[in-house]
Amino acid sequence: MSTFSQIKLKTHLVLGGARSVGVWGARFLGGLFVGLVVFGGAGFGELRAQSEAPSGAEILGAIRQARTGLQQTFTGKIRRGDRSIPYQMNLEGAVTRFEFRTFDGKILQRVVIRMGAFDATLEVRDGEGQLQKTRFEDEVLNMGVTYEDLALRFLFWQGGNVEGAERVMLFKCWKLRVKRPEAVPSRYREVVLSVRQSDFAFLKSEAYGEGGMLMRTFTVKEIQASSQGTIPKKLQIAPAEGDASYLEVDGEPTTRPPR
Repeated sequence: MSTFSQIKLKTHLVLGGARSVGVWGARFLGGLFVGLVVFGGAGFGELRAQSEAPSGAEILGAIRQARTGLQQTFTGKIRRGDRSIPYQMNLEGAVTRFEFRTFDGKILQRVVIRMGAFDATLEVRDGEGQLQKTRFEDEVLNMGVTYEDLALRFLFWQGGNVEGAERVMLFKCWKLRVKRPEAVPSRYREVVLSVRQSDFAFLKSEAYGEGGMLMRTFTVKEIQASSQGTIPKKLQIAPAEGDASYLEVDGEPTTRPPR
């Protein structure tokens, strides 16, 4: 049995990480989201750390498996510079729904991201409910964030190589490199993740395009406690050049009953 198989894993993923039971406080000063990202892409799971590194496939598999079962609704905003757009986000197991609005309540866009075993599908409708032809690589309402960023889609890529250990914000982390599958269209060729050894929460990730150029850095800046564990509160999505964007969550989420 591998070392990873002997680790005790508890409960659910929120946007890319594992849910922590009694480990995190309501706020973490220094950086951590996820995921995605996510925003998906990340609660935190309680793991009994071992000295031997698990494989990349085992780390990503645990993150994907842990996501199922979450039923919560969040409100917040996506922000870039002096511009911001409110949103509501519903987490329903493998399905994440975003509804972007103006500050006076007019619906601008509805987004549905369905996570599969190894990838995700995307559905985007305008405020009138009309289906829009949209790719994961497209930007969300010109806010410097793509739909792929919202989904933290790279967490669903297969394989991954653990390239050793490093410290991020004083925490011991595994450094994991995942590469884009050939059949998956993406602007990112590969992504390097820093995954905390104690509970498999991913603290940051760097996304690289063709030619190895850095395109995006994802960093969780704040977290908060919720009824289902500790969740990301602010995700910074920074391009190699230009202004960073932020995906922010407001207040305590609402638990949604299973449908």
